[in-house]
Amino acid sequence: MQRSHALTLVAAIGIVTLLGVGALTAFSTVGAEGEDPETEGNHTIDVTATGEAEAAPDSAVVEVAVTAEGDDIDAVHDELTTGTDDLTDGLDGLGVDYETDSFDVSSTFRDERPEYDGVHGFTVTLDEPDRAGAVIDVAADAGAEVRNVGMTMSEELQSDLRDQALDDAMADAQHQAESIADNAGLTLTTPEHVDATGSSFVPLTYAAELEVATDESVDIEAGDVSVTYDVTVVYNAAP
Repeated sequence: MQRSHALTLVAAIGIVTLLGVGALTAFSTVGAEGEDPETEGNHTIDVTATGEAEAAPDSAVVEVAVTAEGDDIDAVHDELTTGTDDLTDGLDGLGVDYETDSFDVSSTFRDERPEYDGVHGFTVTLDEPDRAGAVIDVAADAGAEVRNVGMTMSEELQSDLRDQALDDAMADAQHQAESIADNAGLTLTTPEHVDATGSSFVPLTYAAELEVATDESVDIEAGDVSVTYDVTVVYNAAP
């Protein structure tokens, strides 16, 4: 019997994009309080810049759940057990890592609903993002819900991208400061202060609803994930 499958992926893509090199705040302060503004070393130029680095995700997380409901709590437990066995057998067949993230059987306390709801949730972690579709297929075959699909990056890749984003931000800050110095008739010297604490990483995630199943495999094409880094640099400048 052909099963009808409908997969809705609502992309909640939280990738921070770079608004433009040098398009951030930049201002100069010429002269220190109580000192001769023509004295070398009394001029400062403050700039803020953002760098960004992108890469294809190298890992994924899929959240799936077996659910059941009914007026007989024992029947709900039995349905959860059967669904869980089907799901875990499929995941074991894929050879993927997974763990229970939730388990609950409780009363709904609503007249219009069956008396009991049950859920057994799992988080599946993948080193190969392109296997997320296979996990969704297994969940569909087991009658489980797909609650979230996240394309992310390993700590190693995130660290590499953070370094690249920081290099990009510092290069932009240097460029801004040099432009300001040239326009003010100053010569840029050494940085006096650097604040480079503002890094951010937002994975590519999908809110997913799955109405069981597929005669064709689900294929997810993910975009890049990114890391951004904000820096504020105060440079000294000489006349």
